Amino acid sequence: MRAGVRTGLSVNRSLTAYVYAVEHARAVGADLLAVNHAFLRSPVAGRALPAKLAVRLTVDADGLLTRVVADSRVTCMITDRPLRARALNGTS
Repeated sequence: MRAGVRTGLSVNRSLTAYVYAVEHARAVGADLLAVNHAFLRSPVAGRALPAKLAVRLTVDADGLLTRVVADSRVTCMITDRPLRARALNGTS
């Protein structure tokens, strides 16, 4: 792979997948975790940041956008509503 291209591990919604997500990402050399927003409520989420793994998730609902924008563990958010996300983040 070309130098500088980051790779991610897409994690499914099962609790088992979340429990092993950080270790699995390390084992396969992933730079980030691509997860469902429910991951942020799991105890595993706190381990992603110390592991230097970015957390990327897809969010569209207003309440979730508000929570995700305020969560320092999230480094990237994919949304169908980028203008709203930027407004919530104060970057519009």
